[in-house]
This record gives sequence, C-alpha cells and structure tokens, in this order.
Amino acid sequence: MVFDALAAGDPSAAEQGKLILLLHGFPACDEEFREILPALAAAGYYAVAPSQRGYSAGARPTNDSDYTLDHMVGDTLSMATALGADRFHLVGHDWGGGVAWYVAAVAPSRLSTLTVLSTPHLDAFAAAGANPLSAQKEMSSYAKVFALPGIANILLSGGPKFFALGLVAFGLPLERAEIYANALKDPVALNAALAWYRANPLPPPTNQPIGPVIVPTLYAWGNLDFAFGANAAYHTRQYVDAPYQFVVLRGVNHWVADYEPERVIQLVTTQVQGDSP
Repeated sequence: MVFDALAAGDPSAAEQGKLILLLHGFPACDEEFREILPALAAAGYYAVAPSQRGYSAGARPTNDSDYTLDHMVGDTLSMATALGADRFHLVGHDWGGGVAWYVAAVAPSRLSTLTVLSTPHLDAFAAAGANPLSAQKEMSSYAKVFALPGIANILLSGGPKFFALGLVAFGLPLERAEIYANALKDPVALNAALAWYRANPLPPPTNQPIGPVIVPTLYAWGNLDFAFGANAAYHTRQYVDAPYQFVVLRGVNHWVADYEPERVIQLVTTQVQGDSP
C-alpha cells in the first residue's frame, strides 16, 4: 500500500513522540486538513494527513472485503510505524473518526492522545442506532444510498461539478466540495471511496462492540450535525475510561474542519499538549 499524504513539520519529531496523524472521512481526502497542518507543525509536531485506503491510487484494493475498518486500523498503525513513531497522536473526522476510535480501542499503547471530530464512539453510535427513541437510524439512512451498486457512476453522471453541487446539498461549502469532487472524479476512485459504506454497516451492529477507550480523549461534535445525533454524542462519555473532554460546537454542522479550521487547530493543539480547550 502506498498512500498519498500532506505533511508539515520536521519528520524527526515523529521519533520523539510528536507525530500527529489526521484521518479524513467521506468525501474528503488529505486536503481536509491542509489549513490545519502548518499550525500543528509550528507547535513542534510532525503533522501528516494521508488520503486513506481507496482514496490513494496506490492503496485501492478491488474487493469490498478489503475496506472493513479493521483494515484501516492496520493501515493507520503501519503508517505511524513507517514514519518512525512508536507512540503518536491521532485525529479523525467522519469515517476517519470511526477508524480513530477503533485504533484507540485495540491499540491504546500506541496512542498518546485521541481527538475525534463529529463521530461518536462506535459503541455509542451502535446503541443509538438500535434505540427506537433515537433519530440516529434515520439520520444514517443516507449510507444505504452510498452503498448501492453502481452509485458511483450515477453520482458522476453529470461530471465533477454536478457531484460537487450534490456535496453542497450535504452542507459542504462549494470551494471545499469542488476540491473533493475533483479528487474523486474518476468512477474507480469514487467507487473505492464508497466501498467503505458497502463493507461497514451504519449504524454499526450492537453485537460487535469495539470496547472502551483508555486513551486521553477529546471529542468535539457540532450540534447541527446531520449524520450523528445528540444521543450518540452525549453517551460517548460512558465508553471512555480515561481523561475525557466533550466539546459541543454550537452552530456548527458535520464539516468541522472545512468551516472551523482555526477551532480545530485550537482543539487539537490543546489536546496533544495536555491543556484544556
């Protein structure tokens, strides 16, 4: 697997425990964190944002079974090792947030801190999806559309500009939507990105818990998020057995890094430095 990535800072900082890996979600890529990386580098860290499996041309398997989250966990740990870090800080948003929670649950000894944007702990997500009093199952219904066979060709039938307008309808600013749509304008690339939805049911099943997280964690959730509801967000606390900070971003939707890069910089910086946001 060969991953494309954006990076900022001194690579030798990774060996000193100052690597920050930032994992994007759909439909983003490494570009989600372009504005954030320089500030983290200025704080003394080596900040690396990879385009994950399916998004990087050199890491694009053809079988859906190769896109289950356990493979992404392996990718993340292998990236950190390849960059020279025994321990590192991990940041994730959307699908990247799901991967980040999973990494923290199964390999806590590798992480110094965890920062997750938008995505609740996967077990809280699963519980909310199974709760008839929660709106989470309905909120996640879009995932079934993204999992349909041939949907990539349909989404790109009008070209990348049409696809970008569809992403705007999901709340992304146009400029960012155009960047992401251009990165996924090849049906092969988009189909690979959508394989995450085909391989991983949303909400997750309740009979496959990842278990509690014992890594110092900061979880930031926008109260206008269309994908993750308050039930899962507020109940994430019960799945973290470590120092935990929950930050509600009032008036912010799902696309935290795209609309609030300065706020993300502040959250990540204070978390990795052990401060309060």
